[in-house]
Amino acid sequence: MGPVLAEDLRYLLRCYRSAGVWSRIHVVVRRILCPFDAVMEVIPACGKHLDVGCGSGILLALLRGRSAKQELCGVDASAEKIEQAHLARIEGARFGKGIGEVRGELFESVSLVDVLYLLEEVEQDRIVEMCSSALRQGGLLVVKEVERSTGWRHCVATAQEILAVRVLRITMGSEVAFIETGRFADLLRNNGFDSISTRRVDRGYLHRHVLFTARKRRDEDR
Repeated sequence: MGPVLAEDLRYLLRCYRSAGVWSRIHVVVRRILCPFDAVMEVIPACGKHLDVGCGSGILLALLRGRSAKQELCGVDASAEKIEQAHLARIEGARFGKGIGEVRGELFESVSLVDVLYLLEEVEQDRIVEMCSSALRQGGLLVVKEVERSTGWRHCVATAQEILAVRVLRITMGSEVAFIETGRFADLLRNNGFDSISTRRVDRGYLHRHVLFTARKRRDEDR
């Protein structure tokens, strides 16, 4: 375990000290298994940031630990997850149930971290469209997902998510459908994004993590 990860875990355990034992265990496991460093690296260190499908708020907690300049907001469909996020007492962060909580607001950046694989394609399109509506012109969308693949890594990832979604009910959703990189890039273009970048961020990780970044087109570019 590297010094950055160890410090993150100590920091998160302090943040979530009021949460239950299982919530704290989930936070630790989630930080270890997900490349949050790669996600935070591309999110601007200032301005308004929205995390869609924020869960218990781990990404926003880590962002606050990095910078006090961001205005942080998280939304999630699960009232239980939002309650856990409030328990974390992340300074200056707002949380709400559903993206309707921020309707009418505009953000410099929006993130989706391991959200879309739980949704059918039509729902993925709807979520991306809503993220576009929440962004200022030229704003940055950051998406981290697990890439569809074959072989043992795919089998392990699928088994883990089926356990989380259907057995332990840690994550909301009914299906597990990992992202096809080419199709998702097309989805971004069709929803008003350009400057689309895709890169693997799975070095040292069990799963095939992939990171997308894209800019909302300005009116003059449409």
